Amino acid sequence: MKTLEGWHERGKTNEKNDWDDYCKPGNEVDREVYDYFLDIMPPRTMRRGYFQVGEPKDHRKDDDGKWKGTYMTFAVEEQEDGSRKYVYLGNCFPGKWENQP
Repeated sequence: MKTLEGWHERGKTNEKNDWDDYCKPGNEVDREVYDYFLDIMPPRTMRRGYFQVGEPKDHRKDDDGKWKGTYMTFAVEEQEDGSRKYVYLGNCFPGKWENQP
């Protein structure tokens, strides 16, 4: 599980401490990570079960060849036991869940 503390600790020993170097799409994150990225600025997209950070991380061509911003995307999954699992989905187009490498 990826944590804010783990990310910050990594930054003490690694010159490049980009979030995407630390956490890969599909990695589970803790609630603190989820809340941190939700709170750093108003979300770009916020729907039931996921949100996208409010500023583009990068720009990529979509299937139509148009340049669009990609946004750090996080999801919350309800578990059968009533708990929640928080997952980093990667950098996705607005309103989408597919990472754009």
